[in-house]
Amino acid sequence: MLRRCAIFLLFAAACSTSDPATTADSGTTADSGTLLGRSFDVTVSSVEAGIGCVGTCSPVTLYIQQQSSHTLEAIWGTPGSARRITLDRDGNDWILRDPFQLGGLPMGYDLCPPKTDLVKARLTFSNEGMVGSGTQRTETCTEDTLAEASESGVDITGSQDQTPPSAAAAGGLGLAALEVTLGEPLRLGATATLSAPPHALQPRLMDGVVVSFLDTQIPPLGLNRSIEFQGTDLQGTATPASIDATTLPDFGLLTPDGFESGSLLGVHGDASVVDAFEGVPALSGAHMLLIPPGAPVLLRLARTSETHLKLTARRISYCVTGHGEFTITAGSVLGTQRAVEHLFTNDVTALPSGGSAYFVGPVTPLSLPLEAGDTDVLLSLEGNAHDSYICDIAGALIDDVRVE
Repeated sequence: MLRRCAIFLLFAAACSTSDPATTADSGTTADSGTLLGRSFDVTVSSVEAGIGCVGTCSPVTLYIQQQSSHTLEAIWGTPGSARRITLDRDGNDWILRDPFQLGGLPMGYDLCPPKTDLVKARLTFSNEGMVGSGTQRTETCTEDTLAEASESGVDITGSQDQTPPSAAAAGGLGLAALEVTLGEPLRLGATATLSAPPHALQPRLMDGVVVSFLDTQIPPLGLNRSIEFQGTDLQGTATPASIDATTLPDFGLLTPDGFESGSLLGVHGDASVVDAFEGVPALSGAHMLLIPPGAPVLLRLARTSETHLKLTARRISYCVTGHGEFTITAGSVLGTQRAVEHLFTNDVTALPSGGSAYFVGPVTPLSLPLEAGDTDVLLSLEGNAHDSYICDIAGALIDDVRVE
């Protein structure tokens, strides 16, 4: 009997020494040497002067999500982004298995999207934090040159995460969607709620964690509102503080008289009422609205049950090639849909020399559908203003804006 008990105890002890993979969400209690569930504030610094990271590469939060005797699965979080990475054990160190993107920028007018990747890394963890080194690779190009790559050594340091998560709002003005970027990822299930009009924002996920929130509802003007958050950072200790998301001030309602009164009530932005532009007369009547390239101009119109916004437009090109795109967008307050038209055509007429512009396009009647309802309508008028190897600069002449 004693021998059987001894054999049983010996077998049980042998089983208890196994090291299965565990996850931070499993509820397993980690011993003092485990990294599971730990979160680090990380800094990646290039050791080469003048070589930085492209895009939003910091601050970094590194969260250990899964651990086994040979691998770590972690979330590498930056503002508005998260990537799952794998680290393989090498003695007391951990080696990055696969390269991943530290940061990047939209392609824009360039021939490639600029980006920076972390291609190699060796990390050492301790009770105080982590240290390591690695190699980053940056690819950049321009409008007329192909991608060029450069590599730099990097130092990687980290301390136990004690920074509360942050949030920042952008957009939400006029017809632009409201995007809330989180400074570090939050756990799945986190929410964000607007105070006015009260409703929840849509979470955006990357690799199973929340990195930002989006709201496509077109807000009323003149609102002082806030965004409240529920949910915690990945280590489960903190929630973002509430933030403000104020809308544009009330700039009045447009009088749909074809700008004949000369009033700019109901117009927000850098626009002017003119009777002609470099020899081009008003599109109808005696006056029209001149929209220069650059920041969007907003118009606000009242309606009862009308279903379309109508106007007449004529694109102005400030490029010797005649290029330049002008965008017209309409939407209803409290709605989520936006109707868009682009003015871009090679059918242009040369303007007299000596002026600021080179060409005008044809007179173009437009009709944009609106969501059903009786709320006010916002109209966005925006011309590109890019002047480099590629010229993309446009304005417009606008007339006879109305709802029907």
